[in-house]
Amino acid sequence: MSTHVIVCDYDEALISRLERRRLVVRVDDPSRLNDAARFAQERNALHALWLRVDAPLSGLPFTMLEALHAVPLYLDVTAVGNFRTWRDQVDRLRRLNVLVMVPEDAPVSYRDLRILSSLLIPCGIRFGSPCPDWEALTDLLYYAAYGKVLHAPIQPFHFVLSGYERHQRTDFSGITFDDPSRYLHIDSRGCIALTRKELEQGAFIESDLEKLDAVGDLPAYQSRLESWRDFFLKQDGCAYCPGWRICLGAFAGTPGNRPGCQKFFAEFLEAAEYHLDLRTEATRTILRPWDACPA
Repeated sequence: MSTHVIVCDYDEALISRLERRRLVVRVDDPSRLNDAARFAQERNALHALWLRVDAPLSGLPFTMLEALHAVPLYLDVTAVGNFRTWRDQVDRLRRLNVLVMVPEDAPVSYRDLRILSSLLIPCGIRFGSPCPDWEALTDLLYYAAYGKVLHAPIQPFHFVLSGYERHQRTDFSGITFDDPSRYLHIDSRGCIALTRKELEQGAFIESDLEKLDAVGDLPAYQSRLESWRDFFLKQDGCAYCPGWRICLGAFAGTPGNRPGCQKFFAEFLEAAEYHLDLRTEATRTILRPWDACPA
């Protein structure tokens, strides 16, 4: 059986065709969250509930969310909204297993992320613009990587800083369920895509749900997993950037990103190296029982 986590909309007919899978169930109405969680867990394991709403965090029904305290919640919202309207709900949010995601291209996203993080609510940035505000993104990186005041993780910074290894590629696309090595996306007909965007575009690699366990053997799937190598066939570009190991060409489609993109990911890599050194040093300084024994 495939070990992929399956990402799908809350569709009972579709979920009924799945069994003993790990699911991310996408819901567009908060009132359906409890039903989605209950139905998904009848014959499958619930990896997360993905609530995608065209509304700010302040517009969500917090009492309803509190009932899902044992379920990982991925809240995909447009913004944080008016803090005054939800400041009394901070304790409720802290008790949830939640990740609040806001779009990078919203005018107040960088401010919102600092607010959420400072309130110890895990949060993250959802990239949509082909050319982000690299200066603002760098400021947020410095807050996430070097900030001395206690704060909650901000994604994708936390994912990279906590898992970076010097001789490995670090792919942070899994934060948005778009890492094909871990996630597969399925529409209501059972057609399989490698990312949510490709599913919405109708770019499927398999149209038969019964062949789900054989997806890993498809040439198209294998080609996608190895597509990072294509950057090394170009005489100039992402593969020659100092931050390649943690960018992997994620913003290659927009030439106007350089040099802002290169500068940002070079600084991101420097922060990752710094945190790797901290982890390594912490491991070295742990006193093992036999270290105290006389020779």
